[in-house]
Amino acid sequence: MTHVFISVDMEGIAGVATPAQVHRGTDDYERSCALMAGEVNAAIEGAYAGGATRVTVNDGHGDNANLRPEELDTRATLLMGQPKLAGGMMAGAQDAHIALLIGYHAAAGTTGAVLDHTVSGGAFARIRVDGEVWGEADVNAAIAAQFGTPIGLVTGDDKVCRSFASRYPLGPHAMALTVDVKASLGNGVIHSLHPEVARERIQIAAEAAVTRVAAATADTRPEPPAPRSLRATLRRTAQADHCMLVPGTVRASAYDVEYACTDALELRNMLKLFSITAAAA
Repeated sequence: MTHVFISVDMEGIAGVATPAQVHRGTDDYERSCALMAGEVNAAIEGAYAGGATRVTVNDGHGDNANLRPEELDTRATLLMGQPKLAGGMMAGAQDAHIALLIGYHAAAGTTGAVLDHTVSGGAFARIRVDGEVWGEADVNAAIAAQFGTPIGLVTGDDKVCRSFASRYPLGPHAMALTVDVKASLGNGVIHSLHPEVARERIQIAAEAAVTRVAAATADTRPEPPAPRSLRATLRRTAQADHCMLVPGTVRASAYDVEYACTDALELRNMLKLFSITAAAA
């Protein structure tokens, strides 16, 4: 039995470059949903070709209700809607043997990255964990590690793939393959593969990732990392003011707040809480 978990976002999907494409209610949004479903289905196909017996898909973009269930491969189940309290974008990975991150994007503040943000583009200019800049892929990798689930594949723009590959060269992340479906040339500019080509590459990589996880042994998986220090740089001082209402928060500067975390799940929950609190400003 091999349970494959797929977490999907939209900003890292081939052919997606502008804010209008990723926000509900625009003329471009429905097309982006179709592109997103195409890459998810490619990952599902590859997962089953690699030996999966069960696939769970977590819709992690925006309101977490972008994928139409009827358009997905019938062999997969879909986790949608919010709030997902047990891991957010990684909810459902707790008992999986491998996680695939599809359609991911670079961290907020990454030079030349398309649609770069971390959790909330309106709230955070940058997120640092234990002194290092983190994006959603990093947060979710830490959650996966806490669950004991290795990351087998990351797809998205070249910036997130390069960052992930350089940051996680050891342990369970040594198994992680990456697939660039587009090159970022700026916040709203990309040089993209054709969607069909992107799907072909994702399918091949997903099959390889799932095949490889079967050969992994327990001793390749070290103890999960435990993020300790969160520093969030807000976009406006009023947002930082509001975040100070959260118990345990420390003001580090006019725009920065800090919080001491115990593990990756608490880190994720605090980021979500800070983003909601900042929105009140």
